Amino acid sequence: MKDHKLLLFILMLGMCLSTCPLQAQKKSDRSYIRSGNRNYNDSVWNKAEIKYRKAIDVNPASADAKYNLGNTLYSSLVTDTVQGARPANEILEEIIQLYTEISKTETDETHLAQVQHNLGNALYLYGVAQYSNGVENAKETLASSIDAYKESLRLNPSDNETRYNLAKAKAVYNSVPRSPQSSNPDQQKNDDQQQDDESTPPPPVQENNNDISEENAEQILQALMQDEKDLQERVQMKQDGKKLDKDW
Repeated sequence: MKDHKLLLFILMLGMCLSTCPLQAQKKSDRSYIRSGNRNYNDSVWNKAEIKYRKAIDVNPASADAKYNLGNTLYSSLVTDTVQGARPANEILEEIIQLYTEISKTETDETHLAQVQHNLGNALYLYGVAQYSNGVENAKETLASSIDAYKESLRLNPSDNETRYNLAKAKAVYNSVPRSPQSSNPDQQKNDDQQQDDESTPPPPVQENNNDISEENAEQILQALMQDEKDLQERVQMKQDGKKLDKDW
């Protein structure tokens, strides 16, 4: 009888020893986010990306992890430090998806304004990249970027950076010709709305000379990427070890 009790005790002890370490090693999503923020502030984008993805694995509903992952992917893209052979359009598609998901659940208007601003940035780059590659729905993507900037300004009317980006996006949008195959009345309505909107009018464009070529679109894309890269470098110089800034 004593032998049976001893054996039972040993088995229970063994079960505790095998399970307790696993429980102790399990991290929360907040722990991964804090670790990712440190990597982000050190411009170690690949490690930050891994930490944020782990946070999402632990808590798929974590808006902070998705937001910071979007920041990280965008930063790695504009600083040309993407790991592996992942194409830029695929990265932009994931960033757009992340911010679209957040915008559907975010209730804080200040944060939502930042989300819409960043979504506008990603859609803008994606639209210009689409046009430079001859994708027909580039104009539709640019229209979506304009809508995102407008929503950001509705939530935060004092954001001059968003207002500037909106005017820039409108100027490019009005310079991109519609696809000959497109006969969508909603698209025509959107064209008219963008041209008639007087809140932030785009620069005047000369008649019969208002289309940008795919070569010019590629030049615009490269200039945008360089501008964003310069901005990232300035932000990193100012951060000096501070916590992750959620705005691009």
